[in-house]
Amino acid sequence: MASIAAALEELFETEPSEFTKKRDELVKQLKKAGDKESAAIIAAKRKPTQMAHVLNQLARQHPDTIADLVDVGRELAREQRRAIRGEGGPSIRDSIDRQRKAITEAGKKAAEVMKELGVDPMAHLQEITMALQAALIDPVVGAALEAGQLEKVPETIVGFGGPIAPASEPAMAEERPARQTKSEPPAKADKAAKAAEAAEREREKAE
Repeated sequence: MASIAAALEELFETEPSEFTKKRDELVKQLKKAGDKESAAIIAAKRKPTQMAHVLNQLARQHPDTIADLVDVGRELAREQRRAIRGEGGPSIRDSIDRQRKAITEAGKKAAEVMKELGVDPMAHLQEITMALQAALIDPVVGAALEAGQLEKVPETIVGFGGPIAPASEPAMAEERPARQTKSEPPAKADKAAKAAEAAEREREKAE
């Protein structure tokens, strides 16, 4: 085993179903080599969830896409600080547009990875979109995603312009099956009108 970095890379590219077995093997190898510190680090790692595994493989297969996503996040953070100081810069509309494009591109690649892994992209559209946005907004999450060693999907973070709606991901949205349109709940104005009509009928009965 060359290093702890190599051990972590080997561990997190392993399928979740084989993760525990691989972890135990690596721990034994490191202990045998006398590297108890690295063995303890590997032993503390937990099996990634299915979608965390998808994100880890996304980082491995498309590192440039994830790097671009994280870079956009850094740029937006700088722009936000300049705006707070009252300095000029790109409009908020431009910033949100760049954020949306970065997440959309990463979403396309994530859909490809999910198909390769036998995972239905549409079933996890929102979860993946929110995770990518978290990586864009939070530098710590972005670094973890770039490393490809997530144990669970990052929690949702609302940032520039609010959360990106999952339907904004064209690569996945195009595959969305047709659905019957659900009836919308009555508008407040309609409720008020009906209430007024009912009150009028009650008054007429009283007369």
